[in-house]
Amino acid sequence: MKKKTVTIEDIAKEADVSAATVSHVINKTRFVNDNTAKRVNEIIKKRGYLRNSSQKKLVQRGWSSKLIGLIVNDSYNPLFAFISREIELLADKIGYSVIMCNTNRNTDNEIRYINTLIARKVDGVIIVATQEKKENFNNLLRYKIPFVLIERKIKDLETDAVMGDRYNAAIKAVDYLAKLGHERIAFINSDSHLYNSQLRMQGFIKGLKKNNLDFKQDLILENGGYWPKDGYVQAQKIFNMIERPTAIIAHNDLLAMGIIRAIQDRNLNVPNDFSVLGFDNLFIDDYFHPRITSITYRKKDIANNCLSILIKRIEGDKGKPEEIMLDLQLVIRESTGPCKAESRFFS
Repeated sequence: MKKKTVTIEDIAKEADVSAATVSHVINKTRFVNDNTAKRVNEIIKKRGYLRNSSQKKLVQRGWSSKLIGLIVNDSYNPLFAFISREIELLADKIGYSVIMCNTNRNTDNEIRYINTLIARKVDGVIIVATQEKKENFNNLLRYKIPFVLIERKIKDLETDAVMGDRYNAAIKAVDYLAKLGHERIAFINSDSHLYNSQLRMQGFIKGLKKNNLDFKQDLILENGGYWPKDGYVQAQKIFNMIERPTAIIAHNDLLAMGIIRAIQDRNLNVPNDFSVLGFDNLFIDDYFHPRITSITYRKKDIANNCLSILIKRIEGDKGKPEEIMLDLQLVIRESTGPCKAESRFFS
């Protein structure tokens, strides 16, 4: 049974106010006292009201807007910029246009953009979610808009997802550093509560066990950020350790760049004093000094798989949700090298 479209009158009745008051709250056309506005907004969120929901009749299978929504959590990150570009190129080839939204890692922005895309009558959505909260996607489910998640797995939410195998990638990273003789390996993680970060941590721990290396809690730096400046800050913590690591695995290549710069600013050398390994294999890795060893992220394959699954759903496929896990490989460059044990004890 189709769900009844939520109207302003429905919201007004539940909030015990006039429809005009609800309209003023939504459109900010007149002052409404804070308590009333808060009550109205809570009901709007609970009921899944969409400002242009009167156009919902057009959002149904058999009618196509040829629009796809793309929501990323940080468009400034070169990784997501590249994936977005690939999705746009592929979509254009099959006659679809892409509406891109950037949440800046803000959950409220994510919900707002989802509602905006539904109101714009998109056929489907591809999402790099900010948080792994099922309720953020309630309106997509309510209005039966197909969507595919990138790098996310959300509890109790059955939907399509495409991910890189961060677990086995982290094992490969530890294997490689262990073969170079590194025994004290630091791991800088970010968003440690999210699925892909947890996979990476689990893989790191498994890699240590596999290579008979002890797990040292002091070598784990949680929620280390995303950007070079964050890597620079995390490096200072490593410098202050009594017994320093000889190798560092960073959450991403941008962090790795900041770490390397911090090491160089101390007149130390990468890889002679510290080996540094990142994730994502950004194109700029080859133009940084030293060139960065990194776990490659299959950006084109991620984009292709996401779009292929989404188009299949748009065209009516109601099969079991797919979870694609892509194998990730290590790209060896200049930022890693054999361990020199004495590098642990710099003054």
